[in-house]
Amino acid sequence: MQPNKSPIVITDSQELGQKRLDALDNLQKLKEENIRMAAKFKLPGQAMLENAEIAVGKPMAWQDLVRLLEKMNPDIKCVDGGMANAVAVRFPAMQEDGVFGLKYVTGFYKEVLPEFSSVSTDVHGLAVRENRGWRTVVLACIRQGVVSYKDAVDVFGEPNGVRGGRWHEILREQKG
Repeated sequence: MQPNKSPIVITDSQELGQKRLDALDNLQKLKEENIRMAAKFKLPGQAMLENAEIAVGKPMAWQDLVRLLEKMNPDIKCVDGGMANAVAVRFPAMQEDGVFGLKYVTGFYKEVLPEFSSVSTDVHGLAVRENRGWRTVVLACIRQGVVSYKDAVDVFGEPNGVRGGRWHEILREQKG
């Protein structure tokens, strides 16, 4: 080897890539690998959440949801949300900054809401948007201690069907 000269590396084309796959087959193999990797990021029970038809259940107009939330707990305030055509559910509480005021609990759009939420997915099958259902709004109120499970059942009733099972599973601890 001569001084100040880099060695020449000659690669054997027989050692590169898959020997038995052409370019299209290699591309397909990479796509399949990407799908397997993306599957790790799917939500638990996502197949059920993707099914918007079973999420419909008993639809409810947003005005009825506001009325029932305020009936469930008169301290709940439903006000215009931070996004167009949205409602913010708020509750009097101590804020993170130490000031007492209306704490954000959850929100929903001013439209007819399905009973349960569903998700929309991207081309890789990953959830990118929640299509919020009214039970998800009630669930947020229960989980944040704004209402009890009993209050929710007294006003909204128990959920039924396959999606009702998920509701009960999520709220197992709060039912006491």
